[in-house]
Amino acid sequence: MFKANGKLVYDNKKRRAIVLVDDGIARFYRALVPKSQRWLKPKYHTHITVVRTGVEKVSDDLWGYGDGMDIEFSYDPYVWIGKVYIYLDIYSKDIEKVRENLGLPRLRIPHPSMTEARNCFHVTIANMKF
Repeated sequence: MFKANGKLVYDNKKRRAIVLVDDGIARFYRALVPKSQRWLKPKYHTHITVVRTGVEKVSDDLWGYGDGMDIEFSYDPYVWIGKVYIYLDIYSKDIEKVRENLGLPRLRIPHPSMTEARNCFHVTIANMKF
């Protein structure tokens, strides 16, 4: 496991919250994807989703908790190649705490396109949306 930090950011228009992650992490791990695997760079800045648009509802009273907060996380260097996304597993007590303060379960519901359901978050490093 490796440790890194990111910044918690709220998007009021899309009603989502993310942790911005250094793009260097995604660039490094994309270089490890086998050359035979076709992939595209994600259109959004490298991030960890904390609150997913349209899936998780947060009351206005709680929305914005910790905006701008420095978030510590650990990531497993194993590169997962799922059905649609290529990603790394992310673990963070800070993200769990933010979600709890937003009135959400500490862990997110796994995204249906992931290889298997695990109790962690993820950072997408590439996708296969051709």
